[in-house]
Amino acid sequence: MFAWRVWAFPHWQAYGYSLPAAAAVALAAAAAMAAHRRRSRALWLAAGVLFGCTTLCKQSYGLAVAATTGAALVALPFLEPPGRPRTRDVLAPLVLLGAGLLVALGPPLAQLAAQGALDDFVRQAIVQPMRGAVGFHAYLRLPDLWPLHRQDAALGAAIGSYFPAILATVWWPSISASWLLRETPVWDAGLKLVYWAPVFTFAAATLVWGGTAAADLSRRRVDAVHGPRLLALALAGGFLLAFPPPRDWTHLMMVVPPQALLGAALLRDLTARLPGPAARTVRTACWAALALLLGATAALVRDFRRQMDFPLDGPRAGVFADRQNGPLLRDLLEHVERVVPPGVPVPIYPLQPMIGFLAGREPVGGFHVIWPVQDPGRDDRIIADLEGLRPPLVVYGLSQYALLGRFQENAPRLFDYLVAHYAIERVFSREPYGTVLATLARRPDETGGTALRSMGGVEGARETRWPFADVLAVPVGPPGGATAAHARIDVPSGEARLVLAYGINPDRWLGLDAGPFTFSVTVAPAGDAPRTLLRRTIDPGREVADRRWHDATLDLSSFAGQRVDLALAVEAPGAPERPDDLAGFAEPRLLTGRSGLASPR
Repeated sequence: MFAWRVWAFPHWQAYGYSLPAAAAVALAAAAAMAAHRRRSRALWLAAGVLFGCTTLCKQSYGLAVAATTGAALVALPFLEPPGRPRTRDVLAPLVLLGAGLLVALGPPLAQLAAQGALDDFVRQAIVQPMRGAVGFHAYLRLPDLWPLHRQDAALGAAIGSYFPAILATVWWPSISASWLLRETPVWDAGLKLVYWAPVFTFAAATLVWGGTAAADLSRRRVDAVHGPRLLALALAGGFLLAFPPPRDWTHLMMVVPPQALLGAALLRDLTARLPGPAARTVRTACWAALALLLGATAALVRDFRRQMDFPLDGPRAGVFADRQNGPLLRDLLEHVERVVPPGVPVPIYPLQPMIGFLAGREPVGGFHVIWPVQDPGRDDRIIADLEGLRPPLVVYGLSQYALLGRFQENAPRLFDYLVAHYAIERVFSREPYGTVLATLARRPDETGGTALRSMGGVEGARETRWPFADVLAVPVGPPGGATAAHARIDVPSGEARLVLAYGINPDRWLGLDAGPFTFSVTVAPAGDAPRTLLRRTIDPGREVADRRWHDATLDLSSFAGQRVDLALAVEAPGAPERPDDLAGFAEPRLLTGRSGLASPR
């Protein structure tokens, strides 16, 4: 159990809804075994109550294991002394188990119904998760078992989700550079066998124990061991039943303990049937494997403690973080505390609810995360709350799970609202390949000026929306060979300024191997040579300080009364991936006279 808790890092290390659920279902299984052994009606009722408590922890383990245990209860009387069991013996434990479930679930469900929230509860806690598990194809499935003899490209593409998180956190630099990972199928085969081990273990236990029980029944022989075995299979089978996609490392760890119970019992039965020397050999091998596991686990704990040495001393923290993420979290929490008045909510999007907890701030619209499969009315509810409460800051995480899709695809209406009403205020990033968080500040109601795209259009640029701005995306080309986007405009008399921001698509900051990027704006009156008004170079892939929208105000007063050609271009060495969705100019607009803002943010 000690090793399991460490290898189940990080999601099961702190108190959360999964741990009390796992504890309650384990207690329920233990109560069911005791009830069977003692013929105790009170214990069957207690087992049902504990299964209901598991369900109240917002986990499917409770109902799944309760269902498999109920099926086992129907079969148990037939494993007793020969003869047809009485109906009362078959139904009584099942009825008591169901009554216990109702004792635990009845009052909360009645309260939800009285509040008019039962429909929401069923839809959000049952229907939507099941719809996601069945219909959201981006969720990870079990890795293909074959091939084992060579590296698997599909597993390698999702290695961040399949790989043990504790190893990735503590030892990844040495593992990723190792010959075993880069050149051999050892890691691929090992991971596949670990993922499929619960299925193999359950199948083996079912075949071995089921075969033994069938043989005993055919001989009209009674063995008291069949009942506990059947209940142990119900426990393990229920956990497998409650293991729908995503089947990543985090969720795999939750089905391991009951399978370990089956595996240990099978090994015990095997060694009991072997001759003395062979049994001792098997036991020695098992103890050696366990010692190796415990040694590796202790080494991970040692190195993890050394790595996590930055104290987070807030009233809701009191824990240690690593030296990369700890200071970043501290800076972000202090910024929220300075900028947002007490009691005002702070939305945290899309998947970092821990920040809201540490800041002691509520979300808006009742949604703590933005997930691909949620209530269809989610965006409308959130937008209504944003309009009513008008929070001054929104926290947005640019470090996201790629397999879940982009925020703008999962919440298109909310994304459009945020682009229209919020802009990136500050970026929190400390290392090129580390966490990237941003705070969004509410835009002023009036920005002034005339948008460049409304003055005749811009040829060679694509209008799009990136986090969090309307952008003219310009294709990136090689130095001296970039294809510029052009806009022909009439510069009004008097003072005139072109206000814009330039930068790289924030969704591309993390893991960007291309760059540096040179942005240029030139102006050419009819018949004259072009003049360069802006030429700046940034490298957000390597320089975290460049991870922002860079403001620029360009004076066009010397071209007053003339028709000019504006050329917008971006250059970079090499051939960057998807050059048409990489660099752009945000919200360019023309300001005249002395009015208007100096910059778009």
